[in-house]
Amino acid sequence: MHTPGPWHVDDEFSRAHSRYDEGTRVVCSSDGSIAICETTRGWDDQQTSPDNARLIAAAPDMLVALQTLQGIELPFDLQIMVDVVVCKATRD
Repeated sequence: MHTPGPWHVDDEFSRAHSRYDEGTRVVCSSDGSIAICETTRGWDDQQTSPDNARLIAAAPDMLVALQTLQGIELPFDLQIMVDVVVCKATRD
């Protein structure tokens, strides 16, 4: 079971608790009580960390959206894709 969303990139927490450099971003639970993950910039590009953090922060919302699509008749290829991603996100 994952930490319930929504999650967000907490820039203030990121600046205060950065162990690496200013490229570090921390993704937190909605009330800020749980740090979900910390991303650091890639060797190639300072934009990597913020982009990864935003994608991770959106994960709970994307899972809900995909689970909603499971209840709708979709083209076969799209239904398989949705089912695979939901399974990947929810399996133990």
